[in-house]
Amino acid sequence: MRPMLRVFVASSSEQIEAARGVANAIGRSPRLKVGLWEEDVFEFSKSYIESLENELERADFAVVVLTADDPGNIRGKSVNLPRDNVIFELGLFAGRLGRDRCFFFVDGDSDTQIASDLSGVKPVNFYANADRAGRSKPDLATQAARVQKQMLRLGPRYKPARKVREGQAALWRFSSRLAGHWWERMRDGEDDASALSYVTITVDEVTNTPRLEGKSYGKSGEPFADWHSVTTGVVLGSQPTVFYRWEGGQERAYGQTYAGHGFIEFDDDKLESGAGEFNDTNLAKVAEGAFTRIKHFGMYRCGPRDIKIMNKPWTDAAVNLVAQRLKGLRGR
Repeated sequence: MRPMLRVFVASSSEQIEAARGVANAIGRSPRLKVGLWEEDVFEFSKSYIESLENELERADFAVVVLTADDPGNIRGKSVNLPRDNVIFELGLFAGRLGRDRCFFFVDGDSDTQIASDLSGVKPVNFYANADRAGRSKPDLATQAARVQKQMLRLGPRYKPARKVREGQAALWRFSSRLAGHWWERMRDGEDDASALSYVTITVDEVTNTPRLEGKSYGKSGEPFADWHSVTTGVVLGSQPTVFYRWEGGQERAYGQTYAGHGFIEFDDDKLESGAGEFNDTNLAKVAEGAFTRIKHFGMYRCGPRDIKIMNKPWTDAAVNLVAQRLKGLRGR
């Protein structure tokens, strides 16, 4: 079942008849539920801005009638301006819903002065006296019907609840604080293959979760493997934890994919160190009964000097730094 689409219609009190015309024309579609500002938007015992914020939460589209209501003077020139509160509502809804979901109607006969910030944005021009103006001039009902079709084509807007948005923001803040460069040192006895990784953590722009990319080195400091996270999840708290699934390839096993899953539990909310584990399987040899290893490690945030050196991992300075970190960091 296709969802109903909510449309908010705003105007000044002087243009309420034009707003009703828009609402009636758009509301002829059974999929569009129109909320006219004077009818069911502003609730008793609530401030106007609170009611508008509630409408921002549920609206899929907004329609604003910007017809000249007030005389004004701009740079010495007399002009006709829309009501200022209506301009505010247009900006408010465009900021939340997106410009493509906000439509502003302008009476083409009213000589309305539109803000320069809207220059180049196509208004919905209509003509209240279209019969006298000629058939080439669209009336209000015709333009509203065209807008209705565009709304139906765009469909519903993604409207996460306030708590969901707060959770998304908290996750983004955590991932942004976690982002940077880290050393991942394997535990003694489990470092016979990959012994140390230089890990770069960024923020996934879609999921807000951390994204991990690592370059691994053997016990002698030689390049061993490259790997990256495929999916990640986060549990926030006093000791936040990142869970991840990873894939990668080894220098000595070209064309073979290794993969597994792991986790990192950080020591505290400062996000400077932590510990974790991951498992490691050669997917190319699963049918042959490939052996899966579990490896434990310590995580340590890199300082500015380490980062500068590791930006050029092929240099002698980087090779020497890897050797130092292999000796100085401990697995956990």
